[in-house]
Amino acid sequence: MKIDCEQLPGDVCKLVLAGRMDLPGTEAIETEFSKLAGPPQSRVLVDLSGVNFVTSYGIRMLLFNAKGVHRRGGRMVLLNPDPNVTRILEVAGIDSLIPIRANLTDALEHLDSPGEPFDEDS
Repeated sequence: MKIDCEQLPGDVCKLVLAGRMDLPGTEAIETEFSKLAGPPQSRVLVDLSGVNFVTSYGIRMLLFNAKGVHRRGGRMVLLNPDPNVTRILEVAGIDSLIPIRANLTDALEHLDSPGEPFDEDS
């Protein structure tokens, strides 16, 4: 699994993931992901267009980091996952906690919109 970071205008951190978000893939990027999405970042886009598989371990990493961003008053948005990954995220209910957007314009607009409280018990 690979992770790249791109800083976008407006203090947006875009994390581009590629590969399988299974146990070994997620373990390979987990520390780097948390570091890049951690303080002081408050606007994080996670580009999942290069991710072709996700398991509960990968979902756990996304949720853990989304909660951290939210606690700092920020937002995380998932960008353009492939249809299979989108279905897994929707079945797991992740789309109700971390917004999923199909294109960059919509994702950036969502980062600028007022945020809903993140359910701390989720």
